[in-house]
Amino acid sequence: NKGMYPRLLSHEATNLSEIVLETVTLDSEQSILQIQLQPGPLGIDFVPGRLPLTIMKFTPLPDGSKGALEDILAVGSELIGFNQYDTKTWKLQEFKRFLYLTGGINEERILTFKLPNGISAPSISDESEREEEQEQE
Repeated sequence: NKGMYPRLLSHEATNLSEIVLETVTLDSEQSILQIQLQPGPLGIDFVPGRLPLTIMKFTPLPDGSKGALEDILAVGSELIGFNQYDTKTWKLQEFKRFLYLTGGINEERILTFKLPNGISAPSISDESEREEEQEQE
């Protein structure tokens, strides 16, 4: 069922340095978060055997630092999309294969996560407004 989130998954990043591309609130309880990834490790462990792939915990990157997704996502977030694909039935091997295939510098890697109920997505507009205010001071 590839067409379930067509608006989300066709969104193109205008600035590749931005990690969060789009947030969509489905209702008061559920948020969808779309993330642009750079090549490299994610710093995520998934719950073994659970579909859709669900974040179990965050792990340090090989250099000991925290992964970029740790400040954006929450434990319990479900991976529901990778680029234009619906990933709700993907096993971990399939996801790893796609990460590997899109590991090049110019490859697009857009992940779509459904956040756990009651967890709201970080607001993109608030961040950019705050940065503008700081620049004006």
